[in-house]
Amino acid sequence: MIFWTIQTEGAWRQLNESGILVGSEKFISDQTFLPSYRWMRREMETKLFQSSSPNAFPIWAWRQWENAQKKHPDLRMKGHLPAGTKGIRIEFECEKNEVLLSDFELWHYVLNNWFLARSEKEREAFDLSPNNDGIQKSWKRIFDLDWSTPDYAAPKNQKSIQGTLWQLRMETVKRFDPFTAR
Repeated sequence: MIFWTIQTEGAWRQLNESGILVGSEKFISDQTFLPSYRWMRREMETKLFQSSSPNAFPIWAWRQWENAQKKHPDLRMKGHLPAGTKGIRIEFECEKNEVLLSDFELWHYVLNNWFLARSEKEREAFDLSPNNDGIQKSWKRIFDLDWSTPDYAAPKNQKSIQGTLWQLRMETVKRFDPFTAR
């Protein structure tokens, strides 16, 4: 499977020097997202395998940046990195069993600690008796890429699909494109 990840020049240097890039908590720019990243880490340990590095955090990549027709990130767009930051878009190949795919739009339910309902009826029922266990169980729906509903989830060919992996190895890199973030 082909993926693209956006990394800083420093991460690119590390990948070139050591041949491997492992995600780290210190690179999480917004610490308010740390609980969500930890949740994703636990899901990766359950659905994939445990990282050989005990402090590893997910590396994010794109399988479909905007939809099935626009798979790789458009470097002319804002938001990949802070404005003015030198970055690298890295295209790489990854085995299916090394990456956990999820719906990027639905990932925002995890980031914001929201309940991800299957329907408005389920949302209303939850609102009457909310519980944290129900919220976290609902987040597992982000991994069902075939799920779509007019209220919450787009059809698979229209989804932005992200992948998380434990490490990026230099031998899997197919192409790299330097850019300056806008």
